[in-house]
Amino acid sequence: LHWLRIWGKLQPVLRCASLTRRSAQNSQPADWWRASPPTCRTKCMRTARVALLVVSVMAALEPEDVLGDGSVLKTIVRAGSGGKPRPGQVARLKYALRLADETVIEEDAARSITVGNEGDGLDLGVAEMRVGERSRLEVRFDRGFGEAGLGRRRVPPRATLFYDVELLAVADDVSSSNDDPLALPASDGAQSVTVGGEAVAMEELGPIVINTDGTTARITNWPEMTPAEQEKTRRVIVARNAKRLAKLEAAREL
Repeated sequence: LHWLRIWGKLQPVLRCASLTRRSAQNSQPADWWRASPPTCRTKCMRTARVALLVVSVMAALEPEDVLGDGSVLKTIVRAGSGGKPRPGQVARLKYALRLADETVIEEDAARSITVGNEGDGLDLGVAEMRVGERSRLEVRFDRGFGEAGLGRRRVPPRATLFYDVELLAVADDVSSSNDDPLALPASDGAQSVTVGGEAVAMEELGPIVINTDGTTARITNWPEMTPAEQEKTRRVIVARNAKRLAKLEAAREL
């Protein structure tokens, strides 16, 4: 099926080449037959050019295996001109989400994510995009909603997810800017909640994130998440906070 889609994409290119060749033949002088026939070298050069064109088009249409294990595949629909987001930055997205049977889960949705979640397929795909880029992501179940799926949004167990994502903008230096609406500082009165044996600070607007430089922030789209998404995000933040705290402590000892 994938190769059939590629063949379909190649049809306009091949038709254009055919029309160009016919136009060149029609524009030849009346005594074109007197011209010497093309040499073997000329034929080989023409064949090589066509082969290079086909390979280039196929390479552009071939999805990129982000992790090398087939769990996240990215196909560029429109190239972007900006830079890639760095871990810890906040990316603004516009996306649609569907399943393999074309069931639409979300459409024209807007979202902001903090780049650096190594377990989330959408996050991993966005980390390889450039600002202004639009790509299609194919995310395997273990990088999506897992074995159980997400019944509230009609995502069945072990479902492959298909995202159509546009990276709108990336917030610079969100870890140190308290005025940035994408990375709000944690407020006073946060409570500590234990998840998987590790403690994470919680407040009404969501878990407190420890940035790589030791400052704190929180997730702005926490109220928009479902309970299952909140639980998954909470566990990811706990693990990430523990790693960052360990690195900060090690740096202080040096």
